[in-house]
Amino acid sequence: MDLKITKADLDEHNFYVGSLEDSVVVDGSIKLESYLGLVRFKFGLNVSGTIFAGVGSGIKAGRSIKAGRSIKAGRSIEAGWGIEA
Repeated sequence: MDLKITKADLDEHNFYVGSLEDSVVVDGSIKLESYLGLVRFKFGLNVSGTIFAGVGSGIKAGRSIKAGRSIKAGRSIEAGWGIEA
């Protein structure tokens, strides 16, 4: 199932609030809406498909970012441990 992240899915510090798990795991792709700034994930981000962040949106994870296909961001991509696609 694909996941679309909008401003409503973020807290006041731009952390994704849609998952209570340590890492966000998606069997599909993730698309971040444009102009969200740097969207933060407390731990990791692991998807089987593509991670796409629109213009003005970036991705930051406390641990790792993994995608089965590709990772594209209109802003920046940062991870505490590693990035793999």
